[in-house]
Amino acid sequence: MSKTLRRTLIGLASILLVMNLWMWDGRLPFVGYQENNVHLMILQLIHVILIVSELLILMLLGKMMTRLRLAKVRVVSSWLLMVTIGILAVLLDLFWKKSFQFSSLLDAVMPITRNAMPLATAFVLGGISSRWLADLKLNQRMGLILALLLLFLTMTVYNRDLWGLGGGNTILSTLLILSLGALTAEWRPQSKRRLLLAAGGLLAATGVMAMIMPKISIMLHNDMSTASRIASLNNFCLIIVALLLNLALSMPGRLADQVESVVSDRHNEAYWITLGTVAIAQQPLLEQHFIGLAAGHFENLIAKMGLLLASAVIVIIAGGLLRWVGKWLLERTGLMRRLNNWIATLPTSLGQCWPWLKQWWQRNWSTVLLWGSCYVLAVVSFILMNSGWQLAPNTGSSYNVFLYTVFACQNMLLLTTILYGLIAKTLQALFNRYWAALGTTTALVMLMIVANRIKIAARNEPILPSEVRMYQAYGSLFKMVKGWIWVVAAIVVLLLVMIVVRLEKRYPVAKIKLPAKIGWLVVTVMAFGSSLFWNNQGSAVNAFMTGMGDQAMFYNQLTGARINGPLIQFMNNLDVKVMNQPNGYSKAKMAAIAKRYQKEARRINQTRQNDLSKQNIIFNLSESFSDPRRVPGIKLAHDPMPNIERLKKNNTSGLMISSGYGGGTANMEYMTLTGLALCNFSPTLPTPYTQLVPFQNQAWSINQLFKTSMAIHPYVGVFYSRIAVYQKFGFDRFMYLGSKYSIKHQSQIGRSQYLSDATSYANTLDQLKRGGNGLFVNLVTMQNHFPYDQHYYDGADYYHASAKNGTSTDQVEQFAMGVHYTDQAVAKFIKQIDRLNQPVTVVFYGDHLPGIYQNDMAKDGLKMHETDYFIYSNRAARKQGAKNLTKSTGYVVPNDFIAMAAAQTNSKVTPYLALLTDVWQKLPVAAMDTSQSTTNIYNSTAQFINQQGKVVAKAKLTKKQRQLWHDYQLVQYDLTTGHQYLLKNGLMK
Repeated sequence: MSKTLRRTLIGLASILLVMNLWMWDGRLPFVGYQENNVHLMILQLIHVILIVSELLILMLLGKMMTRLRLAKVRVVSSWLLMVTIGILAVLLDLFWKKSFQFSSLLDAVMPITRNAMPLATAFVLGGISSRWLADLKLNQRMGLILALLLLFLTMTVYNRDLWGLGGGNTILSTLLILSLGALTAEWRPQSKRRLLLAAGGLLAATGVMAMIMPKISIMLHNDMSTASRIASLNNFCLIIVALLLNLALSMPGRLADQVESVVSDRHNEAYWITLGTVAIAQQPLLEQHFIGLAAGHFENLIAKMGLLLASAVIVIIAGGLLRWVGKWLLERTGLMRRLNNWIATLPTSLGQCWPWLKQWWQRNWSTVLLWGSCYVLAVVSFILMNSGWQLAPNTGSSYNVFLYTVFACQNMLLLTTILYGLIAKTLQALFNRYWAALGTTTALVMLMIVANRIKIAARNEPILPSEVRMYQAYGSLFKMVKGWIWVVAAIVVLLLVMIVVRLEKRYPVAKIKLPAKIGWLVVTVMAFGSSLFWNNQGSAVNAFMTGMGDQAMFYNQLTGARINGPLIQFMNNLDVKVMNQPNGYSKAKMAAIAKRYQKEARRINQTRQNDLSKQNIIFNLSESFSDPRRVPGIKLAHDPMPNIERLKKNNTSGLMISSGYGGGTANMEYMTLTGLALCNFSPTLPTPYTQLVPFQNQAWSINQLFKTSMAIHPYVGVFYSRIAVYQKFGFDRFMYLGSKYSIKHQSQIGRSQYLSDATSYANTLDQLKRGGNGLFVNLVTMQNHFPYDQHYYDGADYYHASAKNGTSTDQVEQFAMGVHYTDQAVAKFIKQIDRLNQPVTVVFYGDHLPGIYQNDMAKDGLKMHETDYFIYSNRAARKQGAKNLTKSTGYVVPNDFIAMAAAQTNSKVTPYLALLTDVWQKLPVAAMDTSQSTTNIYNSTAQFINQQGKVVAKAKLTKKQRQLWHDYQLVQYDLTTGHQYLLKNGLMK
């Protein structure tokens, strides 16, 4: 038989396997049991024919496997082929689709134990078991055949998966069919004609039954639940048909001779091509991203079948080429010889396992010790980022630190272990001293842990890259370390050196050869260098880190260090580009902008009488405050915020477009305090509070215009690096739980863990009553923070919420109850400040909606980012000329509030505030893309929204508007990451 004909037969068989594998897979949109018509009857008949073809092919493969020599090389090579295909699929998904899941990588490297490629696994196991089956005595084989047929018969009769075989194409069902082929390999029936007649008759009867089964299903069950009962790989009748055909092919004849030639091929081409084909065909990448999606775009079944056939041919060619290329590479590089030699040493019985393990340990103890030590160091570094044995990664949840680290953070532990190991191997490659490399790595990790512990004790933050660059401050930092720590450190280093010297002499380890040295150095540079791209959204590196479970948590660096480990959290902060440089940025350009807005400030100030620095201004960020009734699909039986609605009606008010959904509080704070837009920053800067402000030489904030400024937050102060941020902004005081400026009047509502808004306003009122003018207060409340499923409040069912899109009405009611309590507290606070003699203006705004709504962002995105705001000036302020604003108030963004507060209080502006005034009054509001949930992730390009609440394309802006927006971007760049020319030329004063 010619090689071409043999390969053609193998290809046809593989095509039939793949077609049956794909066409009736419930996850792929080829065929669905939806219509009871002639079309479906024909599909049923096609399905039966393909099933018989697959069963016959599997039985022939089982027969072929009895001719294979039970070689460890073939078993290991089969596993390596599956692993190679799996890894290539993972890499293709990563670099093509920018998609990665750690579970997919595990499936690739452990395809058999994780059942990632059922058919391919069954082939490998079948190759092992078939020789054993063929060696059984005749009566034993007959008994097994009858047992297997009885197993399938009971499943068919009762229409139940009694033996856990699934719907076919599983490891067990495929293995059983292969076994039938192996058990009947030596059968030689006498009458081919009778076999063919029996097979044909049974196939015809079964085909007819399969065609009418949909009608029977409709008649008996009024649905299509049993329409596919006959067309199944586990159907007894179809298995008998395939078995009869298999026996017929074992009898003399031209076709039988050709089949026998394929089965007896000493190169096992049928085995390898089929193995590679089914391994590729069952890859999720192929099924989801190509076969399924492409087939879903074709309505015509013939077109779908054509696509299926073409895809199957490509897969078969790929499987064959992969096997050929792999074999060629292994032979050319000498790896095949090494592989064969290694496989030859593997134990073949239980008695040989212990001696083999001892020999393996003698050869590899140094490698195991190095990587095991690095894993222990990784676990220790994770655990020691905590101050106790309980870890609360999320509000309302607490876990044992050790258990959480070992089980919930395993992916990050693995990555950290690899990074520590690469440091050790690089040092070993550079100095050819194994113990010195391991000891130095241990010392470096211990130093990192101690440094982080000191930083955490001082500021509740881990070490960040920007601090490492602050080498000028190292002397001052070292002085902060207690003397006994230096003594202990010196003793530990001395002991470590002594141990290393001793071990180097007593247990020498072979030196690394030059090619391996180069390899370790290259891999180490690539691994650590990749951190420069971890935050580049849309990159393969970012997809890999996200799939591994890396949560950068820029908004809480300490928690990030606890769940990612100190090293990975440190590296998360390396890839931070603040902002792309706008066109034309230069010292001369910024001088021209300063002059332009100095002139604009003089124009605006012609109609302003008051001095902003002599006002009392309160920026009140109300946690998650928003009207639930504005969310599409949400209805409440009662109004939860009548007082605030009255305030909005009679004062400056409207809707604020938040640049976050469900979170991002600190980002809204940053925008209100600085007047800078989040959407102008780079995608690698999702949280300016933690990634930008603490490391700026100078950071401007509105509080710097006032004589006295303070921040009040009735919760812990470590989130979003607020302690460092407020210090950098120049706030005189920061009142939070645990600070030296105590939070008084503490009260909670119901079973809530958070202090009430009444607490926030009572503490703010205390500061106002101290008298005088020129006070700025940044008040950040906490009452309405998530979770909303803990039933903090009684009586929430009063609001009787109704919701669509799967939103929990219970959570909506709980949130509405919190809004009600805020409404009451705000009304009381407004009455209290009205009694004060000094001018007070309050800018009240909700930072974002709670993350409880299940609406589609692409459809309802704008509504899902609308919060309520109002600006209220008390009687004393109104007497000084404060008045409601009437223009550009319907839709605003947080960075408008500085200019709006100045306009409301009739206060003169600085050149910078003149720019903010023009941005507020002359441009549509600019926010992050509201079609996304942009909470603490990556910034997007600006989305412009006009005063009618309509999205405006940037191209629709006028020439003057585009110039104004460009000026604003230049100013933001200069203040945050440029040369800060504007801080020196008077724009900010």
